[in-house]
Amino acid sequence: MNYWSVPYSQLQEKDILSRLQAHGGWLLFPKCLWSNAFFAQLEDLPREAQGEYCALKSIELLFLLCNHSLHPLEFHGRRYWDQDQMEAIRQTHDYILTHLSQPLTIDSLARRFHISGTFLKEGFRQMYGQSTRKFLQAKRMDLASDLLRRTDQSVLQIAAAVGYESASQFSQIFKRHYKLPPAQYRRQWAKRNV
Repeated sequence: MNYWSVPYSQLQEKDILSRLQAHGGWLLFPKCLWSNAFFAQLEDLPREAQGEYCALKSIELLFLLCNHSLHPLEFHGRRYWDQDQMEAIRQTHDYILTHLSQPLTIDSLARRFHISGTFLKEGFRQMYGQSTRKFLQAKRMDLASDLLRRTDQSVLQIAAAVGYESASQFSQIFKRHYKLPPAQYRRQWAKRNV
């Protein structure tokens, strides 16, 4: 990152860098009188003066940050996604639903839809309210429950049908989800519907 020098200022480049690095390169500020006043004033200026005003206010903001007069919020994700990014997340969601039997990882999904794994995790959580992993696991368990109720397939066959290579791993997750092992779940369901 490059900074221009500001004569007679107390700005120190290493202070700025350390503040930015402490927050992952982002600084978000709570809505306050300072920010409200900034945008109100910006709108009142002629268009040709807005750039200079923003530069001066940026210097002021950096000065306040370096003197610990402002306290940024922690970065908890983007607030804006462009149409292509949203579409990539939607396609990932739909792909998961139609490929529950396949081994799916964040990396493989990110490669398939040409987005970063970090972006996929963050965007999916913001759009669908849960992590990709929890969503995938819940959908697999829903399908497994349905297969246990409607078919005579073995637990191993159902495990494979919902993307698990091992029946024991599948059974552990199923039991955690439904509070019963798959075979017992099937027996109880059959008793209720006799």
